[in-house]
Amino acid sequence: MAATNEDEARSQGQKIMHKAWLLLVIGLGSFTASVNTSVVNIALPGIQRTLATEVTQVDWVVTIYLLVVSGALLGFGRLGDLRGHRPIYVLGTVIFVTGSILCGLSPSLQALYVSRAVQALGGAMMLANETAILTHAFAAERRGRTLGIQYTLEYSRGFFHQTLYIHRRNLIRYEAVEF
Repeated sequence: MAATNEDEARSQGQKIMHKAWLLLVIGLGSFTASVNTSVVNIALPGIQRTLATEVTQVDWVVTIYLLVVSGALLGFGRLGDLRGHRPIYVLGTVIFVTGSILCGLSPSLQALYVSRAVQALGGAMMLANETAILTHAFAAERRGRTLGIQYTLEYSRGFFHQTLYIHRRNLIRYEAVEF
């Protein structure tokens, strides 16, 4: 009987740790995907200088990300409903990271445009499925707190953005923002 209670307690502890890790991973993923909507603004002067281009052309680096994310959110949310939210989220994370690496390695503005679109597709897959994953993982009485923590992590990008803005002169190359 004592062994059964210990096993139940251990199992319950493992479930709690699994959910805590899940919340942390989803929170950091949503922070990363959402911070990309604003942090690149800080790097625009560096991008313009490094790639020797006009302001009107370099502005598309931000616009492409926003257009692709906002255009793809509903579709990837529905795909998550049909195929499972977790696989779509994981695939989105892989695509987002790949797009980020490609952004940092982009030798031209056109390559950066394509890389940002790839990054945005991954970000849309993540953002469209994160809430559903957390909603399914946590009991109804814990969802409010869970989603509050997750959105706090996601929207803390404002603080991160301001801190980076203050120190932007220390950024040597725009690639550092993407990596």
